[in-house]
Amino acid sequence: MADTTRGIPRLGRRPKEAEPRDVYDNYDDDPKTSWAAKLDAFVPAADVKPAAAAATAAAPVAEESSAPTLSDNLLELINFEGAMTAALVDSDSGMILGRAGNGVEMDLAAAGASVMLKARRTTIKTLGLADEIDDLLVTLTSQLHIIRPLASRPSIFLYMVVDRAKSSLAMARFKATEADAKIVL
Repeated sequence: MADTTRGIPRLGRRPKEAEPRDVYDNYDDDPKTSWAAKLDAFVPAADVKPAAAAATAAAPVAEESSAPTLSDNLLELINFEGAMTAALVDSDSGMILGRAGNGVEMDLAAAGASVMLKARRTTIKTLGLADEIDDLLVTLTSQLHIIRPLASRPSIFLYMVVDRAKSSLAMARFKATEADAKIVL
């Protein structure tokens, strides 16, 4: 005997709907959000040149000297042997406000670093310590990751990645401290 119920939906169940096709994987490209518009002033051009190439390709500076931009500060931050990439990140949302260099999936790394920073701050508070975080260090076999909250605005942090074989921890921490003093938001 043939099954006659195949074409008839069961009562109480809805047919499975197709997933929407206009899903945005990149939050910055989503036209429904205002983050992209808000961050345009902070985010450097899409193809940021590595620090060494940027130094040789830099245009001559006009006689009027203005304050360095966030892009300038981040390029200067990674202008040493072994530096790979750096970003300025909002720790509340994990969103990148500016970046320089390449070699790491910074959107994902910044979000993870934001979670780590929140966890360490919660632990410090739970322990009843009156200390603040100067920086966090993540040591991998091939890289060093430095997370440094800005002294002037602790909800924003510098995130820097350096090649462990080509750079020194001391130089990376020195550069992060130096950049912290120079960045003005």
